[in-house]
Amino acid sequence: MVKKLTLLSTAFIFSVGTIASAQPSVIEPQSAPFSNNSAAAKPSTGSSKEITLTQKIVAELALKQGYRTKEVNLQYQTYRLPVVTTLSAYDWNVNVATGYLYDKSRVLLGSGTVPLENKNQQYLTTASLTKSFLSGTQATVELARTSQETDWDPIIAGPAPENQTLDKAGIILEQSLWANFFGNADRANVNSANLNYDAQEILRANDLEDVVLEAIRQYWTTFAAQENFKETIVSRDRSKKLVDAVKRKTSLGYSNPGDLPQAQAELEVREQAVKTASTVYLNNLTTLITLLNLDSATDIK
Repeated sequence: MVKKLTLLSTAFIFSVGTIASAQPSVIEPQSAPFSNNSAAAKPSTGSSKEITLTQKIVAELALKQGYRTKEVNLQYQTYRLPVVTTLSAYDWNVNVATGYLYDKSRVLLGSGTVPLENKNQQYLTTASLTKSFLSGTQATVELARTSQETDWDPIIAGPAPENQTLDKAGIILEQSLWANFFGNADRANVNSANLNYDAQEILRANDLEDVVLEAIRQYWTTFAAQENFKETIVSRDRSKKLVDAVKRKTSLGYSNPGDLPQAQAELEVREQAVKTASTVYLNNLTTLITLLNLDSATDIK
């Protein structure tokens, strides 16, 4: 049977030489839930919520919303990059280029008796689609158009050619036949990237198991701190009763001279133990709330 973690609703106000605690009923089992006022993972949203923690619930919360789980998942997302980078070499690649060439070099050959309007204009446009395959094959489909307009002095270089347009289309196939014989190296790179990612997924599962174990360990640490806190309160209350009894005996003259100072010293030791146990308990509770990414206004039972 899994024992539920029942957290105390006990608050301490420390001042010089005094300590104010909750009512004695809070030290009994199944006491009221602890109203957490300490800093936790999230700011308060106003209305408080109640949650009863068990070991199973702690494990589920740690995996569902724990900040460490989010950190692990985000960390292992980076291991997808080598896979994506390797596969990107086999994407469809589109290349489109266009340009304009204006050549007036023939003006330098002019005689000076004709208008200097000698020119040669070309419009160049190319488009290609390239795809690499795991078989070591690279296929390219290419289209090109070249348009030319000329206008120069026939006295200098003869008649100018007619305006014309040249269209070209072609398919280029390249096949690796040596080190990457029919894609051996390509397939090995892809398989290596995938296997490396699969290995990282196994490590990710191990890290998530560690996250759950850490949350469960903190759950039981908080439970032990709570039980120790309850015991220190009970021990302090016994010391208070002992001091009261010794005071009554002293007033009646039945006690030894050193009994009352000894009882008061023991009570002070118990008071300090309560303060220490309270601090340890509250720190562990805050750590648990932070690990589970709970709202700071949550009342934990």
